Amino acid sequence: MNSPIELQITDLAFTKLQILAFTEAFEICNYYDSNEINSPLNYDRFECLAAFGCIEKVKGNFKQICHQIEIEKRWVMGYFAYELNEKLNSDANLADCENGCYIPEILLVIRRQSTVLEIFNNGISDVLFEQYVEQFKKSTISPTTNHDLPLTFVACTPKSTYIENVEAIKKQIIEGDFYEINYCQKFISEGTLRQPLKTFEALNKKSPTPFAAYVKNESFTLLCTSPERFLFKDQQHLVSQPIKGTNKRLQNEENEKQIAMLKNDEKELAENVMIVDLVRNDLGHVCASGSIKVEELCEVYPFALVNQMISTVTGTLIQNSSFASIFTALFPMGSMTGAPKVEVMKNIAIYENEKRGIYSGCIGYKMPNGDFDFNVVIRTIIEDKLNNNVSFHVGGAITYDSNPEKEFEECLLKANGFYNF
Repeated sequence: MNSPIELQITDLAFTKLQILAFTEAFEICNYYDSNEINSPLNYDRFECLAAFGCIEKVKGNFKQICHQIEIEKRWVMGYFAYELNEKLNSDANLADCENGCYIPEILLVIRRQSTVLEIFNNGISDVLFEQYVEQFKKSTISPTTNHDLPLTFVACTPKSTYIENVEAIKKQIIEGDFYEINYCQKFISEGTLRQPLKTFEALNKKSPTPFAAYVKNESFTLLCTSPERFLFKDQQHLVSQPIKGTNKRLQNEENEKQIAMLKNDEKELAENVMIVDLVRNDLGHVCASGSIKVEELCEVYPFALVNQMISTVTGTLIQNSSFASIFTALFPMGSMTGAPKVEVMKNIAIYENEKRGIYSGCIGYKMPNGDFDFNVVIRTIIEDKLNNNVSFHVGGAITYDSNPEKEFEECLLKANGFYNF
């Protein structure tokens, strides 16, 4: 691949806004922003990564898609939806709503601590590439416009049904069917976003996170402010950083008390450790014996609005571990299912009356050298262009001591806090 064109950055925030403005010229694009936030233990690669245009979509069944991604010597961008878990071992082709992987035309890259913007040609003609570069240089940032959500969201699950389901889940936990389940519900509104790009900018400004993403294609626009990493691959090193445990961030010394409270919350600690054990088990299918380590357990990190309890689990990949084998072993992420994973996924399909779709799936990239990074899709607004609606999911871990009323109120609290900004 040819060397990138390099442009000097004098103002990082302005350059990011310019990159976002450039998305308006394309039907398909992926924009990832780390918001100058270091991930736990500094497993970081890019400050900002954006891909534009589409040379080719990666299609087929799961194994065919993974093989194409693995052998591809160009950048690959995209997402996998939660329902992919039903087709990991199937010969059925993945629908567009389950798989959004594609080979972009150009990429704009800002590495961590860099003052240079790199523009990569991902396989188009030199003439078209030069046109895109000139077009980017001339792209202008539009003035801030109304970015509110003039929509009324309603829960797809009535309160009575939610309460009944939590009671039934608790009964199954007591009977030993599973230990914990991540039970989610969908909120939806008819209509579309007036200014999806400006809405994302506002969300990202209010709640900056290290795995934020703005994704646009023919079917939907996705506004993601995720704090959670699913999988990071660096040569033979594989990293997963599940989140379990959250409380509100306060100011100054008061937040030190909040952090201490979260660190000593037995319920949150138990949930986090349970998912860490699940991730260790999943990594064991593709990592060398004795290489799996919990590098950090139940550490609390402050973000703009909340404190999060995060653990870091790593392993060394067995030689010749394929992209397909890695995802088959680890997808979907345990923090969004519960434990044991296979059993709770069966019950998620029973109790949740709406498909999760991209929510609790993953968005990310694969580099030409085979390394990759994928987030966990949470705290995400999805504008469905085909069905003319806007939606988001919220959820939480249900355990044997969960209070159904409180769990429902917590969902409403998360929902109101998410879209009222």
